[in-house]
Amino acid sequence: MVNPDQVLQQMVDAGRAWSVIIVFLSSMIEYVFPPFPGDTVTLVAAVLVGSYKYPFGLIFTALIAGSILGTVIDYYAGRALIRLWPDSKGLKLAQNKLKRWGPSLVMMNRFFPGIRAFILVAAGMGKMGVIRVTILSGISILLWNGMIFGIGWLAGSNLDRLVSLFRTYSQWFYAGLAVLILLAVLRWILKKRTGTSD
Repeated sequence: MVNPDQVLQQMVDAGRAWSVIIVFLSSMIEYVFPPFPGDTVTLVAAVLVGSYKYPFGLIFTALIAGSILGTVIDYYAGRALIRLWPDSKGLKLAQNKLKRWGPSLVMMNRFFPGIRAFILVAAGMGKMGVIRVTILSGISILLWNGMIFGIGWLAGSNLDRLVSLFRTYSQWFYAGLAVLILLAVLRWILKKRTGTSD
């Protein structure tokens, strides 16, 4: 597990210019490689602005720009994947589902730790327009990063407190996701049994 205090110290030692570059790259990489701890760097960025007086405009812009670049990379990865099975029934089913739920999922993707990249890849596979995906994802990115910086300000840029808050958020999210998956599986089983008995 990444130690937030070490990340903070490394970024302070690197200086402002390199910190902006690190924030940009980490916010992009976490979209392309979901296990990458980009949220830790985002929390550290909030502390750099709040406690170390790093320029808010530069840090925040780097976060947004990196995340949007990651969004576009994921989207085009999805577009590339549909060439592997262009006439798949599963793909057509996914595309139909995306017509209904896609825009909402894309607009909330930043609030879904660990699975946001898959939502954007699915948007590419579903052939949602790249401009639409970028705008919707951009809204999500602005809201999420704005929330982190707002909480950072309220928490007095206390890194330990910030990390604890977001770990709790992630745990609750995964617990809720597990419940939703379980309910979906139970619903599928019930439908199949009903269909078999008919």
